Amino acid sequence: MTRKAILRSPAATAESDTGLNIHELDGAGRPRVGWCFAPKGHLVAGDVMLAQKIALETDERGALAVANRFGVAGGRNTLLDY
Repeated sequence: MTRKAILRSPAATAESDTGLNIHELDGAGRPRVGWCFAPKGHLVAGDVMLAQKIALETDERGALAVANRFGVAGGRNTLLDY
C-alpha cells in the first residue's frame, strides 16, 4: 500500500475536525511551520496521533508530501518566508 493511500490531507475533505496539527520546531524550540495530515478513515484522536507519529518516524518525506503546510504563531507566518 502506498503512503498516499494511507494518509490524507484533512483540509481537503469534510473531515477536517478529525485532523490534529503538527508543529515543526526550530533549533531553539520555537514553532517554525505547521503540518496538517491524518490517516484515512474515522479514528479517535489518540489513534490519529499515533498514526501521525508512526508516519513521520517511518517515512517523513512521504508523510509531509501529502500534508498541508501552514504558518504558525511565534514562527514564520507566511509561506513567502520559506
